Amino acid sequence: MKFEKPLFERAENMSDFNLDFDLGEVEAPAEFGVLPAGKHRAVVHEVEVKPDYEGTGKTLWVKITFLDGELKNRKTVSFLDIHSATDWRQTKGRQALVALTEAAGIVGMSNFAELVTETPVGVVVSHYKTKAGQVKDQVRTFIPASDVPSVDVSGEAFDGGDSPF
Repeated sequence: MKFEKPLFERAENMSDFNLDFDLGEVEAPAEFGVLPAGKHRAVVHEVEVKPDYEGTGKTLWVKITFLDGELKNRKTVSFLDIHSATDWRQTKGRQALVALTEAAGIVGMSNFAELVTETPVGVVVSHYKTKAGQVKDQVRTFIPASDVPSVDVSGEAFDGGDSPF
């Protein structure tokens, strides 16, 4: 079997790499803006443990996909500090993790991968202002999907879709 080097290794330099399309014809990505505050139905499609921003603890990245209304198929991440040198961050992160497991009906979780399920959960989104005055969104907590007001949707099932993460 013959193996060829990847294209980027075969080119002697970047000037040898030709673009076969016009960048001016590529549509700019859509800007989503701030998530609306409130309760929304979603599913967890991926979880990942990463170092926290201080580099001293662990943060659980809970990647979720919204199921209904104007947010349908939109994705976001909730950052849960599960091990942190800052007590209040760790407490809040673990409380959110407990809320997520309860909302998803997970009993006796032994592995974070168990959070990835097709079971809808409720996601409570809130807003805050940065020091620069920008309005940002954050996932505040998780609730049972039955506690989320119903939204008029087409009835299409969540297909998993492609994740940008």
